[in-house]
Amino acid sequence: MSNTPKDGPLPALQFLAGEPSEQEPLPSVAIDPGRMLDILIARLRLSGDAALAQLLEVTPTIIRMIREEKLAVSPSMLLRWAHAATGLSMEELRELAKNR
Repeated sequence: MSNTPKDGPLPALQFLAGEPSEQEPLPSVAIDPGRMLDILIARLRLSGDAALAQLLEVTPTIIRMIREEKLAVSPSMLLRWAHAATGLSMEELRELAKNR
């Protein structure tokens, strides 16, 4: 039995549900999750993890767990999550991750 509504998952969250998207697959990118969170905080001029958590609509505990590597998030998932929450292009996010 499926947990998704009759019409399927919300369009903005299809990538979380494993539905096909119009985007091309992301090339493999090595990203340190804690570093990516720092990049987002700096790029968006946020005050810290709590502000980032609010923007990403998660609890600060989730951000802490990602930083402490207690919650595994793939680089692809992290980039897509950051893109959906911030509106930064995937290319810009990949470049930010590579150039730091």
